[in-house]
Amino acid sequence: MVISNTDHQETPTSRKDDSEAEGKTLLLASSGGQDNCSLKHSPSSQLEAAATSARNLIRRTSSVVWDERPKTPAGWSILLAAMASMLVGYELQLQQQLTCPPLVFLQDDDHENNPPSLIHLIYRHLTRHSDSILSQNITPSLWVGTRSLLATSLAVVTGIPNHSDHHLRLQEIVTMPMDGAQIALYWEAPLVEPPNNTNTKQQQAPSRIIITRETLLQGPIDKPLVLILHGLNNNSSCGYIRSLQRIISNRGHIAVAMNFRGCQCPLTSPRGYNGAYTGDLRSVVHMIVGRLHSASVPLFLVGHSLGGNIITKYLGEEGLSGTLHPSIVAGASLANPLDIHSRNNVHTPWKQLMAWGAKMDILSKWKTFQQLTGYPEVRKALWGIVKATTMDQFDEAVFPLLLRNDPYYPFGIHIGYESVEEYWKDCSSYRFVKHITVPLLQIIAGDDPVVYHCFQRKLTHSIRNPNVMSVETKCGGHLGWQESPPPQSQNNSDNDNGDRPSWAGRATADFIDAVLEIRKTQASSGPVQWSSSEHIINKNNHDRQAENNSVGSTRTDHSDAPLLRSRL
Repeated sequence: MVISNTDHQETPTSRKDDSEAEGKTLLLASSGGQDNCSLKHSPSSQLEAAATSARNLIRRTSSVVWDERPKTPAGWSILLAAMASMLVGYELQLQQQLTCPPLVFLQDDDHENNPPSLIHLIYRHLTRHSDSILSQNITPSLWVGTRSLLATSLAVVTGIPNHSDHHLRLQEIVTMPMDGAQIALYWEAPLVEPPNNTNTKQQQAPSRIIITRETLLQGPIDKPLVLILHGLNNNSSCGYIRSLQRIISNRGHIAVAMNFRGCQCPLTSPRGYNGAYTGDLRSVVHMIVGRLHSASVPLFLVGHSLGGNIITKYLGEEGLSGTLHPSIVAGASLANPLDIHSRNNVHTPWKQLMAWGAKMDILSKWKTFQQLTGYPEVRKALWGIVKATTMDQFDEAVFPLLLRNDPYYPFGIHIGYESVEEYWKDCSSYRFVKHITVPLLQIIAGDDPVVYHCFQRKLTHSIRNPNVMSVETKCGGHLGWQESPPPQSQNNSDNDNGDRPSWAGRATADFIDAVLEIRKTQASSGPVQWSSSEHIINKNNHDRQAENNSVGSTRTDHSDAPLLRSRL
């Protein structure tokens, strides 16, 4: 038997073929290893592979979702109802999380050794019942009040009241004595007496006419009057201004909204408004107090955002000099930044939006500013305005041309600043809070995307003054404070608006009513000396004397001027 071993016998040819195959295999493995190594270390290849995987996953997922879609209209209705229910449930949960009473900051009162301070009397009044404005929960409105950006954006357009035949509304144009600039004032006053009991549902016969056009424009005015200022790039037609005017007039008071120069009227002077100049407000206040029946008729000052900064600065300047008119009994500052520094305190996108609005305002009044284009510094400033993309760049372009006034009597007026840092310092109202001698209400929202952080950093400057009460809400945005229907209270007439009034508007009106009620109580029981203001008065004496010494003989010594104490 012959056994064949051809399957096991190696021939030179077979060994050669095996070697070539092995070499090819090694070469292929080597090239594959290099490819794997290059793929491993190539970020672009990894990103491409990840993107491909993601696209495949999305394609498979969308295919599954599409295959599982409802096949009938009833199925689609059920799906949409389920999605809407989930969305509404989340919104209701968010609203519940944000619903809470506000935080209140003020100095502790020493009841044992001193009589109660004015601000503590006001605080007690605003918290005496469970439904009082500072005791009740603030419930933000769904979809808007729960989101700070929407609340901020819609603050300008929401809250505008409907036309009413029971309110007198008129416009007045006044001219500033310094440079001939025009200021537009919008008055709103009740034509008839408001009902005594606003909770009753019974219709009451209209009372007699209590105010006329001639009374507002010429006087004498014998009703409490509230002067209101708007914010940057706004005017008195904004929703938060109109809403507050209607709330105040519904309570039997007179509300006048003051526009900054060039807002809602032609700019007749090549000098616009800014955050530091209080001369226009001072002129308007002097004009209004001249129409009051007597110095006992109360005047309140209310400012929003930049207007709140100007109100605070004005009260501090007048308190420092002891020249505040006795009719001015209190003030309110809503969403006031306190510390104005456009480079450090204003962030994207707000610094771009503010600059865009300010630039559009300047360009819309280009013909007025062309009067000064013959001056090189004016041409440089206007070119800087055109190029500015942020608010700090805008301020850096215009600071040499801005109006400014001295912070002490006689409040001399000058043109321009040495630097933009000097302008920002002069703008910052926190430096003047310590001199305020009348009750001041400050309101800020914890989710304010524009001014909350700069306000919070300077809060201690406010509460060092025993006349200041700071209120912080959990939500509200910048000047928004849209809320769900408020609980039944003694002022249901506040809801007589096209839209529901904001919480801050109701709080400001309640603050004004509290001051008026305490004044009425004080008048019936005799004058009371309030110890909380003596420290402020004495400190203002010292600070004013320091100002006199710092400028030598160029200033008149006003230390003998009558000093204002906190009055109610």
